[in-house]
Amino acid sequence: MPETGLSFMPSPPHEDHVVDVRLAYVQGASSSSIQEELRRFGRLLLQRGFAVAGMTEVPSVHKAAMDDGTAIIQDLRSGQEYTIYQDLGSSSLSCSLDSTGLTAAAGALEAALQSPCDLVIISKFGKEEIAGRGFCDAFRLAFLKDIPVLTSVNPLFGKEWSAFTADAGLRLGANPGEITLWWEDVLRAAPAPASP
Repeated sequence: MPETGLSFMPSPPHEDHVVDVRLAYVQGASSSSIQEELRRFGRLLLQRGFAVAGMTEVPSVHKAAMDDGTAIIQDLRSGQEYTIYQDLGSSSLSCSLDSTGLTAAAGALEAALQSPCDLVIISKFGKEEIAGRGFCDAFRLAFLKDIPVLTSVNPLFGKEWSAFTADAGLRLGANPGEITLWWEDVLRAAPAPASP
């Protein structure tokens, strides 16, 4: 997919911008709690017959691998795991991110979005996405295909997220009730699901 700059939305932010119900991000809890909630919700929808594609972070045995203690990306549908941590040793000052694993996970998600999909869950919008890597193209592809997106954003990256989405995303709390209400709004806005 060609690079189109930071924003993937069709228009820049402005004072009377409209929040797009199809785009929601979760905040208000620890990273691990948010990832668990995204995973729980995705699995629930899959059990109910919705076509959900997604990747979430799961805990790793390498608790010190990354700041939030996560180092594995897991495919919601298949359970396939992608290691995004490389052990560089305790004396290393280099970044421990394994870009090969993250690139593979992102590629698998983009491939999944080529099929009909009711919802895509993307673990987070973070440093890699800000740099135009990671799941950046998956976000863009989902929006271009009018697929609702549920993700998480660290408040530290709020400014970059607003620029990336033209400030169109809806903030949700990390609780089942709020996410479920959001999904009901999505279904009302687009009542015909992609799944059979």
